Amino acid sequence: MEKHKRGHHGHRDGKCHKKSHWLNEIKGGRGPRIERGEIRYILLDALKETERHGYEIMQAVAEKSGGFYKPSPGSVYPALQMMEDLEWIEPLEGSRKKKFQITELGLKELESQKFLIEDIYSDIQRISSPELDKFMEDAHIRFKMIMKGIYRAFQAGKLKTDDTRALKAIEDAIREMGEKVESILTNDLKK
Repeated sequence: MEKHKRGHHGHRDGKCHKKSHWLNEIKGGRGPRIERGEIRYILLDALKETERHGYEIMQAVAEKSGGFYKPSPGSVYPALQMMEDLEWIEPLEGSRKKKFQITELGLKELESQKFLIEDIYSDIQRISSPELDKFMEDAHIRFKMIMKGIYRAFQAGKLKTDDTRALKAIEDAIREMGEKVESILTNDLKK
């Protein structure tokens, strides 16, 4: 049986299995919110080096933010249309997918907002770091494995809903772990 290879974004069998940034998954969202008018500048920034179509622009932004900010199609495509109307970008002729390139007017606008773009990415990087990412990803995976182990025990019939003793012991262990972590955060970090 051939082993499946996974790339950076979890590509397998020709399908994309996206790996979410740990904080996005914990928060249940897409990452930090970018103010309504600011997304245009992030998108322009993604177009300054090369022409791209909408999906490639979203990927470039996600990559530049370390996977922490992934703009939604619902915010990207209207912004692209607005920037096209403002003549900051223009579509390339003859491409199968609609690709955009930045115009001279767009470059001037981008230059006028370079500090805003630096601030946005600086804020994102302040929240995230390689060390924090590794620690949180490892802790997150560990906790998910615990929960999957409990679920698999139910599926295999090793743990039953009427086994109140075992369920109480598991619940107590999880609560104890939570209390220990809370104690570290509230007491040890005050020192």
